[in-house]
Amino acid sequence: MRLWRHVEHAGHNPLGFRSAHNLLASAIPPGNTVHAGSGDVLPLWRAAERYESEGASLVLVAGERYGMGSSRDWAAKGPGLLGVRAVLALSFERIHRSNLIGMGILPLRLPSSCSPEALALKPGDTIGIAMVPERLKPRTPVEVVVRRAGGETVTIHTVAAIETTLEVETLVSGGLLPYILRRALVADEPSVQGTTEARAMR
Repeated sequence: MRLWRHVEHAGHNPLGFRSAHNLLASAIPPGNTVHAGSGDVLPLWRAAERYESEGASLVLVAGERYGMGSSRDWAAKGPGLLGVRAVLALSFERIHRSNLIGMGILPLRLPSSCSPEALALKPGDTIGIAMVPERLKPRTPVEVVVRRAGGETVTIHTVAAIETTLEVETLVSGGLLPYILRRALVADEPSVQGTTEARAMR
């Protein structure tokens, strides 16, 4: 099922708040971004659609108190529908951090010296996150590498904004709904096995 049109026609464009500023380039309207491959300025949902067709994952970089004042229903759902896999921020609004995890999005705390302005990301820069599910733990250090379009690399030492092992399990499952479904399937396995054995004995 395609979700892009749902994002486009939602009550408001996710991340398209009037107070939000896209620092990738100057004069980008709220709710828009620059597609790195073409340089086109596009609505977020359209750029996300292009990146999905290219097999590229998305990372969102933000400042302090990320999620503060936004609609709690869409603040995490919007990035999730856009295909965002991780959010790098100086700090997170408490409930929003939890909602990101519920959508299967990894929240990473940036060091104070690495604000979005200091990082000065530009179209064509890529972000690599050195983390595999087996190593994910609460508040574990996570190395992030920014590869500039010109070839330079910058290493950032972030911390996973994860507080409990339950949040780890939720993230590894891909979000809250996949986690619940996986638990339900595991709980059903003994009864299914018992039914199969009973039929075999008849």
